[in-house]
Amino acid sequence: MLEVLDQEAAALYSLRSQAQRLEALHEFKSGKVPILLATDVAGRGLDIPTVDLVINYDVPRVPQDYIHRVGRTARAGRGGLALSLVTQNDIDLIGKIEGLIEKNLEKIEYKETEVLSLMKKVFSAKNVAEMKMIDDGFDEKAKERKKQKLKMLAEKGLLKET
Repeated sequence: MLEVLDQEAAALYSLRSQAQRLEALHEFKSGKVPILLATDVAGRGLDIPTVDLVINYDVPRVPQDYIHRVGRTARAGRGGLALSLVTQNDIDLIGKIEGLIEKNLEKIEYKETEVLSLMKKVFSAKNVAEMKMIDDGFDEKAKERKKQKLKMLAEKGLLKET
């Protein structure tokens, strides 16, 4: 979707090969692309010293994960900004995060008219991106990955019976 909106980005997520993940990380760290779009695959263990902004599209379900995500902006005493997109469904999670960090997060509200003015462009880009993902076989890759993950969990005895 970012590419459709003319934003250069590298992607880091579980359906990519290790070589693709390393290439995305290299592109971001070298400054070739200004945006690294990452799932929790990038939650821990990556050394990226120059992250200025972390955007949490989804508020982490585990408060400690919030600390690891936003900590990407504070390497070696540097400052940075973390922005979390919050809906009414996330209020309890935000409360748990605030309790863990012993600090209230700053709340920024936007007028509905400001948001609506951008929605048409974003939804259009989302539709184009979803069509491209279908064409690229993303859904099949995701289903296969889920099947592999369930098999691995079952083999380790970690799969809960439903």
